[in-house]
Amino acid sequence: MEISFYQKIRRTLKHLYFALRKIVPAPVFLALSFRVMYYANKFAVMSFISKYKFSLLENLDLSFKKSDTLFILGSGSSINGYSKSQWDEIAEGNSVGFNFWLLHDFTPSFYVYEENLDEKRNNIFYEILERKKDLYAKVPFIVKDIEYKGLSVGKIPAEIKEQIYLSIDLTVGASEEELDLFFMKGNQFITRKNKNGLNVILKKSGTLSYLIFLAQQMNYKKIVLCGIDLNNSNYFYDKPEYDERYPTPSNYANKEGVHPTNLNIEGNIPMEKIIAVIDEQILKPQGIELFVGSKKSALYPIVPYYFENEAQKDCD
Repeated sequence: MEISFYQKIRRTLKHLYFALRKIVPAPVFLALSFRVMYYANKFAVMSFISKYKFSLLENLDLSFKKSDTLFILGSGSSINGYSKSQWDEIAEGNSVGFNFWLLHDFTPSFYVYEENLDEKRNNIFYEILERKKDLYAKVPFIVKDIEYKGLSVGKIPAEIKEQIYLSIDLTVGASEEELDLFFMKGNQFITRKNKNGLNVILKKSGTLSYLIFLAQQMNYKKIVLCGIDLNNSNYFYDKPEYDERYPTPSNYANKEGVHPTNLNIEGNIPMEKIIAVIDEQILKPQGIELFVGSKKSALYPIVPYYFENEAQKDCD
């Protein structure tokens, strides 16, 4: 895996960053931070594109968009409870898989992933992708976090390479108390930059926030979170049938606790809180509706259930 020079710069600037935020008013500091990090990230991604000849996300052809509804496909165990009619409805709309969704038999409209700094997990991802390259040969792949995690160019199947789009994504440090301001300033910034295409996508504490902003910037009117459980660390592929067919990654060991992205520890802002702020500050004012695909999600009932006309069977 190739790690960009950006990592070293980011570590060097970290102490300066925290020193400045103590003396600069938060609105000014965030606005300045978004601008600085955008150009730093853009430089890193453009350098990568110049070297390897991939496409930028802003060049993605959105002709695959056949619906105003986007289903975000996460790996939570509630996915195993979806009925055939629910999968039929998902297939009629647009869908995006991410990270290890590759293990599932359903092929989404497009895909988002990032390199994993754990080499073993990274190798597992690319082994699965190699096995499924024919199924995914026409599926656009958006790769995020290039500036920090790089990209294992030599591991990407030849059949997939023309479908790779590199994302310039954007985040800066912000406490839980600053979330409203973070998303307001961040959304204003990316909206200005995206007038002529998907130039940059905002994120905070994980891929899920990135996907929601990606859906917003793609002008979807309904966003349905499927397999986004957050109240446990069980995955749909924690079943013998997956182990028999593919290499599967080992995951967070606390099977009875909440998902690690939803923990309030070591400065991490729980994903529930992040989604709630995005929904109230960004989505609802723009008339974008957010749903969950399972009542088993920690987000329900605050986030309404999408498949209300059909009783969902229990997960296996």
